[in-house]
Amino acid sequence: AAPSAPRDEAPPAPLRKQQPKGSKPPRPSQRRRSGATSAGGDQEEALSPLAHALAQLAPDAEFDAAAREALEAISAVAQRTFGDEAWVLPFGSVVQGVHLQHSDLDLCVHVPGVGGPHPSRHFDNGQQVAALRKIMNNLTQDFEVVETRLFRTIKVPIILLRYGSWTGRVIELDISIGIQCDGVQKGSVDRLVRRLLNGAPAALPLVRLVKQWAKVEGLTEAFAGFLNSLGWTLLVLFWLIRRGDVRADAVCGLDVNVLRVDRSHSLPPPLRGGPAPAPP
Repeated sequence: AAPSAPRDEAPPAPLRKQQPKGSKPPRPSQRRRSGATSAGGDQEEALSPLAHALAQLAPDAEFDAAAREALEAISAVAQRTFGDEAWVLPFGSVVQGVHLQHSDLDLCVHVPGVGGPHPSRHFDNGQQVAALRKIMNNLTQDFEVVETRLFRTIKVPIILLRYGSWTGRVIELDISIGIQCDGVQKGSVDRLVRRLLNGAPAALPLVRLVKQWAKVEGLTEAFAGFLNSLGWTLLVLFWLIRRGDVRADAVCGLDVNVLRVDRSHSLPPPLRGGPAPAPP
């Protein structure tokens, strides 16, 4: 596999305005009394430090627009490469609604005649690898290949790309082949997670906070023995269900076929979170 290129660094924190010499910065209570709850930027200042930090984890509208643009661009590449029957299915944290400001966009490509991952230990991934190489050969200049994981022993071969949107926002894409695994459509668990969060907006900030903590601490690499991003999300949801903050009624006994989507399915709109649950 080609060596991994460095990932984009998070944007620097905005510079704070300096106080005039000889003056003292106002106390937090003074800022609140001086009209910090007025419209505009003052509303953000009125947030508690924790609420402000949680708000910073949520992707902005520019991320959503760039992700949709990237999905359309890779869909065009897939159809140009494999014909009109090819289509792209999004899955992962963006479908769940728990993605962070710099999350990757997970996409799997349906290629006619090419199957997806198989549970068999002796499964040959040659068709998937060949399809991914064809996609790389047909990429436009808006894409950059960051890394390829195409070795024979990997169950799900992927290519990692960067896409530069027309606004200049860069989105990282993880591309794989096949929309099903062992007869279950990819993204089914993601859509289950989304159903749970739709009924409990207060859970969303906490899930994002734990995901960011695990990422900063280097605890999201499954090959190193840790939970991956989905694992941390499910762990938080399980804890919230046990506490009674999230109701599992929305998914209990649900037929998995209800979660299937077709080629007309695009990225869902962003979820809106509420205040995080209070500690026990």
